Amino acid sequence: MRLLLMAVAVVLTGCGDIVAGPPRQPPPKASTAPVRAVELSGGTLAIASGGRFAAVSDPEHDRLWIVDLSSGALHGKVQLPEGSQPQRIVEDGAGKLRVALRGLGQVATVSPSQLSVLDVADACPEVRGLTWNKEMQALQVACAGGELVTLKGSIRSVLKPAADLRDVVQAKGKTWVSTFRAAQLMQVSATGTVDATVTLPSVALPSADGKPAAFVPAVAWRTVVTPGGQVVTVHQREVEGDIGAIQVPNAPPARAYYANVCNSGIVRSTVSLTDEGKVTGSFDIAGVLPIDIAVSPDGTELAVAQPGSGFVQRIQLGANTVGISGGGLCAPSSRDVSQLGEVTGVAYTPQSDLIVHTRTPMAIWVLGRNDGAPTQQQILLTGDSVNSKGHTLFHQAAGASQAISCASCHPEGGDDGHVWRLLHKDVRTQSLAGGVVETAPFHWNGQLASVQDVVTETFVGRMGGSAPTAEVVAALSDWMGGIPQRKVVASAPQASLELGLHLFTDAKVGCSSCHSGERFTNNLTVDVGTGGEFQVPSLRGVSLRGPWMHDGCAKTLKDRFSECGGKAHGDVSHLANEELDALVAYLQTL
Repeated sequence: MRLLLMAVAVVLTGCGDIVAGPPRQPPPKASTAPVRAVELSGGTLAIASGGRFAAVSDPEHDRLWIVDLSSGALHGKVQLPEGSQPQRIVEDGAGKLRVALRGLGQVATVSPSQLSVLDVADACPEVRGLTWNKEMQALQVACAGGELVTLKGSIRSVLKPAADLRDVVQAKGKTWVSTFRAAQLMQVSATGTVDATVTLPSVALPSADGKPAAFVPAVAWRTVVTPGGQVVTVHQREVEGDIGAIQVPNAPPARAYYANVCNSGIVRSTVSLTDEGKVTGSFDIAGVLPIDIAVSPDGTELAVAQPGSGFVQRIQLGANTVGISGGGLCAPSSRDVSQLGEVTGVAYTPQSDLIVHTRTPMAIWVLGRNDGAPTQQQILLTGDSVNSKGHTLFHQAAGASQAISCASCHPEGGDDGHVWRLLHKDVRTQSLAGGVVETAPFHWNGQLASVQDVVTETFVGRMGGSAPTAEVVAALSDWMGGIPQRKVVASAPQASLELGLHLFTDAKVGCSSCHSGERFTNNLTVDVGTGGEFQVPSLRGVSLRGPWMHDGCAKTLKDRFSECGGKAHGDVSHLANEELDALVAYLQTL
């Protein structure tokens, strides 16, 4: 299982080469218990009560912090249920806060003035985006499982327009949702149909082998709406094409991660704007992990939080943000940058003051308006410890170029769904969720026996990062071991699931001979006729990891059986179509 850990970014999965090797037995399991890993998501800061309060989610301590901006002091905290992992926050029409409890699949209603939880409602297994629909006077919830949930009083209605939803917004009377890894925008009707789909822009790159190469959209971290009704998405662009063959005129020499594409590595931060389904602007910006974005009340300024680089950028909207740029521009520009630390949230008050949330230190920063020298008032929220060493190594930009982090390819500890062309071989980023440290050896070819080996190979050797101490590597291993398994919901009839389980365990089909045990892998490196010897990947959460196979040849999970592989990789040649459907339905429950 070739963990492209990109920084492990591949620190455990990595964008990397494939090297043949003999089958290997896994090394002994680590004895340390995993820590609780909480991934960065953006949207964890909100302004309420006409600018009086700022609310901050603290998923590592299951708290909501409330700051009184009028007095510049901490108002108090709201302790939420254990394991709730609060994330996105919005204010509803009554001045109450709606908080996504991602760990519990619920939404809490909180009074910021009274510091109390007024209500908790079930939403979906994995809550992501929230918006208050003023016209409906209801909360809309976007979910990782593809559900679009509307909560109005005690009424809960569910649509399922697309998989892997990230955000939901209202723009000019229309409902738009974003998809996380594919970085698409979709206009959704009241009945759940997709009336329009917008693919965010790619930009071409020159390639020396005569084949197309480009920066293509990926990982839509956050989508918001301007006061004028434009939809703004901050996302990544990632190289598609043979990285080693890309030639950029006057670019510096190749750097640690195979090639120095332009001057910013193989992943870039991008802001794209659309208006009624048409792209009006798309431009690259400096910095790593653009997890959050906010728009000033007058619509003239954007703020982007980038914890990988440790800063927040303020970008003036205008003539320089219209049209599509990037790719050949070898130096994405930094606008007005404030270096504050691990910046995880941004928001504007109605008075146009920019408010910033940092995780370390856990604080609110009031930067004020961008009409002169900004203030930098800090309001400390708590001195409680957070898991810093492992978390920091995973999210920080690595190397002299400061262009990529582990989380660039493994957003939220999962995967970006991207197929990389490295050393003339296609390799798909793999997910790190659900106990990946227990599936050693690592990388698709199983050549790296330990997390230390992965860090040395990837974070240091390919990304150009400084070698961390053994203590930091151990903390990283613990942190990754705590990345939770993504939640899935079975939707097939029980009879179909039972048939699928029967086929999965049938020796004639042969799935369970390799995909066995708690994580559905025997951790071996074997040749099943797919082009070499590869690690047997865990099937936990397999339905959420498309495209499938090491080279992404299967665009759907069913394609794995019809388009990729052969009898050596499980024999389904004797199965009828309805039996294949049942087997796929069972896999989708893992």
